[in-house]
Amino acid sequence: MTYYAQFQGYLLPSLINDRITLATLVVGQFLAIILSFSPFTQGDPWLRLGLISLFIHVVALISLFLLSIIKPLIKKNTLTPQVLIILLVINGVTSLATVLLVQLALLELSAFNDVLGKNLLIATILALLFVQFSVMHQEHNQAKSAFDRAELDALQARIRPHFLFNSLNTAAELVHHDAKEAEKTILALAALARAAMQAGKSVTLAHEIKLAQQYLQIEQWRLGNRLALEWQMPPEIPELQLPSLTIQPLLENAVNHGIEPLSTTGVIRVEMHITSQSVTIMIINPIAKDAHCVRENNGVAVANIQKRLSLAFADKASLTIHKRPEQYRVKLVLPLGE
Repeated sequence: MTYYAQFQGYLLPSLINDRITLATLVVGQFLAIILSFSPFTQGDPWLRLGLISLFIHVVALISLFLLSIIKPLIKKNTLTPQVLIILLVINGVTSLATVLLVQLALLELSAFNDVLGKNLLIATILALLFVQFSVMHQEHNQAKSAFDRAELDALQARIRPHFLFNSLNTAAELVHHDAKEAEKTILALAALARAAMQAGKSVTLAHEIKLAQQYLQIEQWRLGNRLALEWQMPPEIPELQLPSLTIQPLLENAVNHGIEPLSTTGVIRVEMHITSQSVTIMIINPIAKDAHCVRENNGVAVANIQKRLSLAFADKASLTIHKRPEQYRVKLVLPLGE
């Protein structure tokens, strides 16, 4: 009882889907075979198999269909009412299917009460097993979610912009030349430092883009004419949540490994493309002709972001890199509707 008393959740969050339907049909057929070829039954087992299979599959599919319809009603209740509703639906469909057998003259009327009692007993046992599986399924998902959140927090805590201390020198120099620009730099640094401390937090895409723009503005003050920017943004940023500091480290890599080694002006281009299913962000930066392979901390940052995206979006988000002789391109794809 304590085991179920501690359960807090919804028994049918994702159980009504193609995989569950297929699993239900397989388990139902397995049960039909057991009942048909039981040594305690009489008559032709193959004839019984066809009738029992039809009965079980009809009951199972109609029950799943009804449960999918009343999911909002089930979700509003605690565990005990949820179990009672599931039992009521499955037993109710079983009773109606048994009555239908009598109406179709597939079952003798004299045996109706006996068969109905056996059918309801089997249906009740299977419904309770279904509930037990649902509880275990939910607890597994909750435990996995807690583990993923802890791992995401640990990964997020490792994202600390390396430019913060260097940018303080930029702000110090601006104080003597342009107090207003120095104030803007310090405010931007404060926003980035605050984001760096938001381990495991999710932010909107618009917030993340603004943070990226603040970062590049600081780097423009530091690098001067050596850094040029091209932004290709849509009029409106989609409503989308993603882990904090997902885009900024990619831009930091573009500055450190793409712009700083150049002896001339380098251009960082940031593009955003939107479809009905996803948002794609492209970050393109030049590569110096005499530049060596990407430094190790660049790969570590990319691997970190890939892992955080995997935890946040499963396999629905992706981060890919395309390296050409004179160009480095990062493609970030985020799913919409999550």
